[in-house]
Amino acid sequence: MRTIVFILGACLGSLINLISIRYANGENFVWGRSHCRNCGTPLGVVDLIPIISFMMLKGKCRHCGKRISRRYLLIELCGGLLSCGMYLKKASAIEYLFVFTLFLIALIDFDSLEIPYFTMLILFFVSVALAIERNLNPIEIIGGVVIISLPMSLISFINNGFGWGDVIVVAISGIGLGYRNSIVAFIVALLFGSLQSLMIIIKGKLSLKSVMPFGTALFVGYSLALIYGQQIIHWYLQLVN
Repeated sequence: MRTIVFILGACLGSLINLISIRYANGENFVWGRSHCRNCGTPLGVVDLIPIISFMMLKGKCRHCGKRISRRYLLIELCGGLLSCGMYLKKASAIEYLFVFTLFLIALIDFDSLEIPYFTMLILFFVSVALAIERNLNPIEIIGGVVIISLPMSLISFINNGFGWGDVIVVAISGIGLGYRNSIVAFIVALLFGSLQSLMIIIKGKLSLKSVMPFGTALFVGYSLALIYGQQIIHWYLQLVN
C-alpha cells in the first residue's frame, strides 16, 4: 500500500511541477502536450513516468540529448515522500488536498513570485471542508483567519514586508487550522523562511533587499502544523511548565 501511496504522491508532485512551470512561462497548464524545455519535442508516455523516466533516460532528453533539470526528479520524490508521510499519520483526503494545494502555491510563488487567484480559491474550499471535518467552532475559525493575517497586513501597509498573496493564503489557511495551529504554523514558517533566505544570501544569489518567496515557508509551516500542531503545542507547554 505504501508503494501505491508513494506513486500517487509522485504523480501529484509531477502535475504540480508542470502547472507551476507552465504558469511561470505564461503557457496553458490545462491543455497541450508536455514537451522538452530545450528542443520543444512533444513527450511520449515513456518520458513522463514520474522518477522512473528520469532514471531510465539518465537525466537527458531522448530526442535532443540535453540534460533535464534535476528539479523534476526532486519534486516528484518530495511528492512521494510527502504522501507517504501523511499516509503514516493517517491523514484524511481533505488533509491531503490541503497540503498538496499549499505545495502548488509554494512552487508557483518560488517560480514567479506570484500566488494566483485560482490557487487561493482552491485553498479556500479545501480549508472550509477541513474546518467542517475537524469540527472547528466559529471562534476558532475567525481567530485562525485574523490572528496572523491581521499583523501581516499591518506590516505590509507599513513597509511591504509581506506580499498580499501571502497574507491571503495565511488568512484562508487559518479557516481550516484554527488560531492555535495557525500560530504554530507561522512560527515554523518564519524559522524556515529565515533559514531559507540566509542560505540563498550566503550563496550570493540574492541580497538583503531582494524580494524572496514566502510561499515555500508557508507550505512547510502550515503542513507541519496540520499534522503535528497539537504535538508541538503539547511539547511547548511541557517545556514552559
